[in-house]
Amino acid sequence: MTFRARPVVKRTDRAGRSPRRSLLLNLGFGLVIVVALLILAAAAAASYYGDHLASIASVNGHDISKDQLRDRIKVEQFRLSITQSRITDAMQTGRLDQATGQQQLDYIDQQLSTGTVIEQAAITHLVDAELQSELAAPMGISVTEQQIDGRIVEEATTDEQRHAWVIAVKPELTGSATKPTDAQKKAAQDKINQALADLKAGKTWEDIAKKVSTDFTSPQGGDMGWIQATDNTDKAFVDALFKLQQNGMTDVILGSDDIYRIGRVTEIRPKEVDPNYQQKLLDHNVPQAVYRAAVKGDLFRTALEAKVVAAMTDQPTVQRKVSELFIQAAQDDNGNPITKDQVEVRHILYAPNDAPDKAAALPDADPAWKKAEAEAKAAYEKLKADPNPKTFQALAKKESDDKGSGANGGDLPWAYQSAYDQAFANAIFAPGLKKDEILPPVKSSFGWHVIQFIDRRQPTGVKIAELQVQANLAGADFGAIAKANSDAPQSEKDKGGDIGWVAHFQLDANLDKAIFNTKVGAVSEPVDDNGSSYLLKVFDEQTRLPDQSQIDALKQSGFNNWYADQKTKAKINAPGSTPSTIPGAN
Repeated sequence: MTFRARPVVKRTDRAGRSPRRSLLLNLGFGLVIVVALLILAAAAAASYYGDHLASIASVNGHDISKDQLRDRIKVEQFRLSITQSRITDAMQTGRLDQATGQQQLDYIDQQLSTGTVIEQAAITHLVDAELQSELAAPMGISVTEQQIDGRIVEEATTDEQRHAWVIAVKPELTGSATKPTDAQKKAAQDKINQALADLKAGKTWEDIAKKVSTDFTSPQGGDMGWIQATDNTDKAFVDALFKLQQNGMTDVILGSDDIYRIGRVTEIRPKEVDPNYQQKLLDHNVPQAVYRAAVKGDLFRTALEAKVVAAMTDQPTVQRKVSELFIQAAQDDNGNPITKDQVEVRHILYAPNDAPDKAAALPDADPAWKKAEAEAKAAYEKLKADPNPKTFQALAKKESDDKGSGANGGDLPWAYQSAYDQAFANAIFAPGLKKDEILPPVKSSFGWHVIQFIDRRQPTGVKIAELQVQANLAGADFGAIAKANSDAPQSEKDKGGDIGWVAHFQLDANLDKAIFNTKVGAVSEPVDDNGSSYLLKVFDEQTRLPDQSQIDALKQSGFNNWYADQKTKAKINAPGSTPSTIPGAN
């Protein structure tokens, strides 16, 4: 038997293939891990960006991040805490009375405890700092590190304070006068001079102040308390107080407000730099760089304001001669805006049989109606000849069958047309009625009424629109219209609304735009001001230097008006946010 050998079949070497497969598997797993790590890193980066670098506001395309907001919030909180500590110190040393100090502390506590208040203040300051630095650059304004150091020292310094006393004599005024006569000035001057002589003769300050002084400090013997050089009392007087030595006394000083004053200083607390100011910054977790950035923004504003105001006050600018007609926001007796006309009148009711509650059921032919009508006509003729309100009120108290209003002289409260009987309402809401006019007798469902018209008030928009039509009529006298209708102070009304020459940014933005967008000789469109309204007539335009009153106004509000205008031109996106959207903001 022959045996054949079987063919040898080469078998797969599994052991030889295993390392290669493992390598591929390991590479695959490694790639998955890398991708997962990249995803986690991207998520972490996105989370970090969202929590720290995301924009919460922008100014002309420049973003303000959440981290910047957090840092600025720390600055706001630090500055409030410094103010708190200074108030507490002033209370403890008797330089500030307890009631006033506690009121100020409570206000600061309220700000610190309300996250949205601090946050909105921080956003506003960040936006302003960015925009003001942009506005400053073209004007050549810059801020140095030395200026920042100096401002920080100023902030760490408590200004000099003085315990001041005053004896003040204000000239007496007569009637509605706003300025004293020469004789009234002389009387006040003689009075204060005698007070000074008495002081020099050894009489006590407190006794003379209580006897002579006419201002609010008189009951406490002229004690003004502790003041700083920036006190809002007359500047010349305050300057004199800060030139005195301790226990010194001024001569008589005539203020710009026509008040004669004598002052003295009994205690002086010199300015003092807080040696622990930098440490307090660290204690409040405010980084030096962050605080310096905030101070730099403050310095930009100060320098920008100085340059802008100087340009407004030191050189000729375009000005316009203007008169205004001002209408106060119309409100009802509860302080709500008036939506329809209201009228105020007084009346005398002659009811048939003296029974207004039964008049509606009484036939028109009843003789009692005829009698009531005759009584009303007799009263009308009497009052028409003597429309004095006192005469009307006396007759109402005596004869009116409306006992409620009669006891009050017939006076009815302000009311809308719908509040009254239709016939009565139609009479008192008739157009063209004049103040104190006596209306012919009117029959209502309650009886016959004799009515005296007192006044009418309309929604502000309606009234100003009617006056605008009058002012634009050919030959209209704007001054006369303003004098008859304006709610401005009487001194302005007497001048027909004349407010003189107006420079750019002397008034707020709405009025400024209305004045300088109106043609010379024309009347502006109505200008809304929180519910009140203005009409403005432009009479002339000149390039001229501002007078002193304009300079004072421009120094007080010119920069704020100018800057408000700049903000309207800038691209600012600063939506409101809450602390919960800014992790770590509290």
